[in-house]
Amino acid sequence: MARSTRPAVLYRVMGIALLLVALGGFYQGWRQISEDVLVVLTFHGVVEQPTQPWEVTPATLDETLQRLQRHGYVPIAPADFQAWWQGSLPSGRRFLVTFDDGLTSSGQAIAKLARKQGIRCLWFIVTDLLGRPGYATPEDLRRLASDAGCVFGLHGKTHEEFPKILQEGRDLAAEVRVGKATLETLTGNLVEFFAYPYGVYSTATRDLVASSGLRFGFTVEPWAVQRGEDDPFLLPRLMFLRGNEEFGDWTPPRQARTGGLTLTLAMFVLLLSLRMFVRAWETDRGTRRAPGGGGP
Repeated sequence: MARSTRPAVLYRVMGIALLLVALGGFYQGWRQISEDVLVVLTFHGVVEQPTQPWEVTPATLDETLQRLQRHGYVPIAPADFQAWWQGSLPSGRRFLVTFDDGLTSSGQAIAKLARKQGIRCLWFIVTDLLGRPGYATPEDLRRLASDAGCVFGLHGKTHEEFPKILQEGRDLAAEVRVGKATLETLTGNLVEFFAYPYGVYSTATRDLVASSGLRFGFTVEPWAVQRGEDDPFLLPRLMFLRGNEEFGDWTPPRQARTGGLTLTLAMFVLLLSLRMFVRAWETDRGTRRAPGGGGP
């Protein structure tokens, strides 16, 4: 058998190198596509005819959640969030549904989601607003906990910005302590979740929340939760605001879009690698056919 010419050897070396790059690209792309993703969604009022930018129609709420599920997301119950955070649940695409303030319309939506889709929600309550017109009653909370598996978090006692309370010299610790105790008494359950009113916080308010017997605090930063990387008291949430919707950025997940590009590039490199092997074969074949070339 004739020996390969130097150009053929170079083509084969280039082919092997490109093949290794392509295999590495396929591995990285697959990791990106299958990367762990958890997005926390937050809604407020759910009404047929919204008048405020933070209000959502029942149809839009349903479509938003269905769109996530079409892209491979599955709902996670608030009761399972701690296990997910600790890494006890397998990787995958998940979403957690939260509501803020304690509006009656939110409670109705929570009951409907549990009944029709089996989705369990996390509801952040402003305790001083309970029982007021348009807001849930303590009886509503207990019924939703029993019938809909709803978990409650604190959204403040008065729904005032925490940094403002500190700046005015008022007792922020009491704001958290009294609100938490009130909500636990009304529901009969331990309150471990917190959402900063208006999403506003500072280092001092974050530290106070962390020292108040709570496990997790949520902002309205528009990112996915990074397990093991994010500050558990500054976790991001995607807030629905009509005209400034951020949910579409996650269908499909950003990591999946990046992974898709990586896989496309890996396929291109693989084709180049195959082309190098073909060139090597063609070079050897041409050498054998040339006058004076090797042959049997």
